[in-house]
Amino acid sequence: MTEPAASGAAALVTQMVTDGWPQTRDRAAAFLARWRGGDEQPVQGELKVSRAEPVAARDSGDDATAAGAQAEWCNGLRRPCALTRRPPSNSGSCSTSRRWSTRK
Repeated sequence: MTEPAASGAAALVTQMVTDGWPQTRDRAAAFLARWRGGDEQPVQGELKVSRAEPVAARDSGDDATAAGAQAEWCNGLRRPCALTRRPPSNSGSCSTSRRWSTRK
């Protein structure tokens, strides 16, 4: 899987638990909507639902749940990232190689 997807997933999930989330959510929705027919509303809804996991993980200190959310987004970002990168990179991985903290 591509390194941009792994990096993007780590950044996205990290931002889900910060004050910068609304701006990040809007940008992520616009990016992903291009690959899903152009309508941002379904993507916004998916991001809203998806955010609950990392927030709960942060609040409880559950690193495993946080890593699972990151892995899910890595898989979701793999194709859009590969198609926007020239040439596509196959050197990275969607494993949770970029560890992020659930600490407040």
